[in-house]
Amino acid sequence: DVDTADIVKRVVSAVRMCNVPDGFRNDVMGVTSSDGKGPDLYGPFWITATMVFFLAVISNMHGYLHRDDVEEFEADISHLVHAMPVLYSFTFLIPLALFLVLRCVAIPFPLMELVCLYGYSLIPYAPTLLLCLIPVNFLEWVFLLVATCVSCLLILRNVATPILSSDVGMSKAPALVMFVVACHVIFVLVLKFAFFHHRFNNGGSGSSDSGGGSYPPPATAPTPAADSGGDEGGDGRYLW
Repeated sequence: DVDTADIVKRVVSAVRMCNVPDGFRNDVMGVTSSDGKGPDLYGPFWITATMVFFLAVISNMHGYLHRDDVEEFEADISHLVHAMPVLYSFTFLIPLALFLVLRCVAIPFPLMELVCLYGYSLIPYAPTLLLCLIPVNFLEWVFLLVATCVSCLLILRNVATPILSSDVGMSKAPALVMFVVACHVIFVLVLKFAFFHHRFNNGGSGSSDSGGGSYPPPATAPTPAADSGGDEGGDGRYLW
């Protein structure tokens, strides 16, 4: 039971409180207070849906800016089809997998809270996608890695206390942390190589190896040739 003010507060807090231990769970979702509204699915679902269209549009714009032959550019609708399973898997399947892993090691953590955390952890990627329009490959990596660190930090800071407070938390914590980090690393690699892999294409009718237009062959020097049908000495003549 959340309203617009709650969603806005959670969106802003996903970035501002990413490094506060249990800050998002306790102060924003209010899972430990009696008057807290708890986790919601409204925000994660619509944030993910918005990011699907946003990622598809930005990826097509990125492809347009990374082409020289812009007259031949055509929008690729497949980016929308590919973005949907990638982002919804991040929001719903990864929390489900983490929930099952925690259940296997006897660490109680509600599935709704995990889905809520992962849904709002997509927020740092929204401005990052716009920055990825800058046609510099190195900066794209920097922006995506910064957003991934903020997103991953939000998850780790809010699941660390329930994990460490359990009986098996200290022994299982390193493996669980590695699981969360590995999922984020895979996610950012998919974003980079599936949606931001475009490179400049030179126009022209040249060969594919050179990537440019066709060039005339270099001028060659005249070659001497003997005149077999001439005088006895066969005076040399040049064939041009």
